[in-house]
Amino acid sequence: MRRVWLTAAFCTLFLSLGTARADAQILRWIYELSGPGPFLGWEFERRLICVTEPDPDAGPATTPSPGRERAARALEILGPGCFANPVPQGRRRSASFNLAVGVLEARRNKLKYEPGASRDVKLTTLEPTFWWRPLDAIEVGTGAGVLWFSGPAFDSFSRGFFEPLRLDVKPLALLGDMAGRRHPAWTELLSVRAGFIVLPNAFRAEDFGAVPGSFQVSREVLPTFSVFIDFDPLAMQLRRPRGGGAGGQQRR
Repeated sequence: MRRVWLTAAFCTLFLSLGTARADAQILRWIYELSGPGPFLGWEFERRLICVTEPDPDAGPATTPSPGRERAARALEILGPGCFANPVPQGRRRSASFNLAVGVLEARRNKLKYEPGASRDVKLTTLEPTFWWRPLDAIEVGTGAGVLWFSGPAFDSFSRGFFEPLRLDVKPLALLGDMAGRRHPAWTELLSVRAGFIVLPNAFRAEDFGAVPGSFQVSREVLPTFSVFIDFDPLAMQLRRPRGGGAGGQQRR
């Protein structure tokens, strides 16, 4: 029950932020612990504060047509934007402080249980992150947060973790850059992330309701992967003048 209320509270917080829409819709996979896992589920992330710099490829600042502005706002419902400081025309996002909330579930559980006991383990994540964007198609991030574990066979508990490195690559845009071609905005929709999280505290079989004394590990290092759609490039492109700036290449 605690997990249900916790998840509902986070969702309410995200929805209450008004114009700051979910930055990306993410399918996240976290490798298995020594017992339960791997974990698969959804993660929702927002850019809370963006750091910007002058965009050398930007055209002159203009007011977009009403139709293009309406289309951009419709896309904002699905994902783009910075809560505290939307990126203005003539500038691009160089870094950001984000907040992510995830709800995942273990696909397997290799721990030893009494007959008839449930092996179900669910995971709720909360992670503030910092991202640096050296290229349009690549971002490098780091973060730390809390994991909440819950299931019918044990009392909910939490563990702190840190994520020393996350790499976010937009493969279609990167291929265009490597070929020396200017990539259109739609090539930045698809992103793939990879990284690893470190859980420094111990886990025991009893934590997950398994047979006491049958399992213990001092710490865990888990690879994690994500695939997500980011609508920010299309919305920003709609607010640009037609044909302006770098032959249609999307930079933000």
